[in-house]
Amino acid sequence: MRILFYLIQFRMRTDKMKIIHKILIFNVIAVTISSVALAQEDWEGMGEIEEAEVIIEKERKVVLPRTRRIFEKVPSFELQSGILGLKYNYIPSKFVPGDLRTRVRPLTIKTQSLPVVRGNNVKLGYGNYGTAYLEGSMGTIRNDEHSFNLFIRHRSSAKGPVADENSGDSESIADLSGNIFLNQATIWGKLSYRRDAFDFYGYNPADTIFRLIELNPDAFKQVLNNFTFAGKITTNLPDKESGYSVQAIFDYVQDYYSATEADFGFNFSGRIPIQENYTIEIISDLYLINRKDERTPSYNRHFVRIKPYLNYTLDNLDMSLGFSAVFVNDTLGEDKSFRFFPLFNVSYSISRNTEAYGGFRADVDKISLKSLLNENRHLSPEIDVFNQIRTFDFYAGIKGKLGKAWSYDIGTDLIYFKNRPYFINDPADTIKFTVIYDTKSSSYNHLRGSIGYDVTKNINIGLNAEHFFYHTSDQVTEAWHRPAYDITFLSTFALFEKFKFTADAYVMGGLKARDPGTGTVIEMDAIQDIDLGFSYLISEQASVFFKTFNVIGRKNQRYLNYSTRGLQWLAGLSYSF
Repeated sequence: MRILFYLIQFRMRTDKMKIIHKILIFNVIAVTISSVALAQEDWEGMGEIEEAEVIIEKERKVVLPRTRRIFEKVPSFELQSGILGLKYNYIPSKFVPGDLRTRVRPLTIKTQSLPVVRGNNVKLGYGNYGTAYLEGSMGTIRNDEHSFNLFIRHRSSAKGPVADENSGDSESIADLSGNIFLNQATIWGKLSYRRDAFDFYGYNPADTIFRLIELNPDAFKQVLNNFTFAGKITTNLPDKESGYSVQAIFDYVQDYYSATEADFGFNFSGRIPIQENYTIEIISDLYLINRKDERTPSYNRHFVRIKPYLNYTLDNLDMSLGFSAVFVNDTLGEDKSFRFFPLFNVSYSISRNTEAYGGFRADVDKISLKSLLNENRHLSPEIDVFNQIRTFDFYAGIKGKLGKAWSYDIGTDLIYFKNRPYFINDPADTIKFTVIYDTKSSSYNHLRGSIGYDVTKNINIGLNAEHFFYHTSDQVTEAWHRPAYDITFLSTFALFEKFKFTADAYVMGGLKARDPGTGTVIEMDAIQDIDLGFSYLISEQASVFFKTFNVIGRKNQRYLNYSTRGLQWLAGLSYSF
């Protein structure tokens, strides 16, 4: 009861205080309004500050009277202890839930089936000049552990550009390759065989040699057999980690006249990051070559090279500095067995789509019998094989993209050589070629440019142009059978997902040959070639194709007296499964 009495008394005091506060607030508002009204009445008479004198006393102190503070203790309240007399009744309850029935509708996404990929394809065709064509490929598809592919191709033409059957040729290729994908490395292997059969026909049918061919055609045949075995292991680690690549390759070439070359090579490349922006790269090559010919006893050549680089990358800048050290045992003239060349490369991204690059890359270029036959297969037996030396090689260029479709690369090279090989007609057998080397210093300036257009798989266009300015020594008066300019145009157009067109063009000019009889210079005609192709998709698996080569029908000569066929066509059927 006492607690209730104090609460009522406190409430009454609170109500009185609220009434007093309201009265005070009302008086303040009234006084304020009256003051403002009086101030507005005398507003016009005011506006100037009367002159007055203000005295500031520095030592004066303001002393306030002391106020008596009263401290009262808060009265204590006594709480009664004891039993309050409250009673509780607990009513037991038993809850039995019924059967819970839920209707679950899981979110389902319609799975899209992967597009059908067929790893096997066969092409059969036939064309003029008695040409038969067969091509096939078989391989594994969608396997993340391994991939294998078998490729075969055969093309044979019974007749050629000169004397029909006496200038026919054939080409046969069988290639088996595969990859095994491991967690941190990929193992690659290759086994291939190639056979090229053709005739030496670089003669005039009116010459007496033509009658010799009629009497003994086998004497003018050539067959090249090439076996290749290769294996490679490459790590799958990112560039920021150490990685390596090791390759072993064995190449064997044999011709119809018992000339052989066995080339065993071992290649290694490694990457070692040393800091965030610095990386060391090492490239090394080892080749052991055995060469033998019909009248030349077996002899060995070896080629050893090591290239260490220090790479530096920062933002848009990428630089590398290193050297190339080469040791060979087959030298020509006064050449040294050991060569050392500094190497430098720099590239800078001017913008997101533009990059400028340049550098210096002198070196020794390995040359073998196979590389020479790949340039000119009409070689005489017993030819000499020596490596080419690039004593000076400066290059610079700019490349990038124009929008999303166009890409380009424009550059120049200035190269000085020693032992550069050139092809001339063999004076002892003019229908074949021999190789001569310019052992003195020679050079050429190379201007190059390429542009490509690639929007979708339906349209692809590529154009590449090169120009060469040769400067030979007095030992080799001209750059025999080397082009002054070379232009290549390639294009593919696909329409309505069933039609596919190809249009290619080739132009090569500035070729010079040495007359085998007089030794004078022969200005050869420019090579002009246009190829067109068409294919139609009959179904998802079958299609027909038709190709034409050398549409303008020119008797082009890449090497003296070896003209190509005129207009050629090839039609056939392609089937995938």
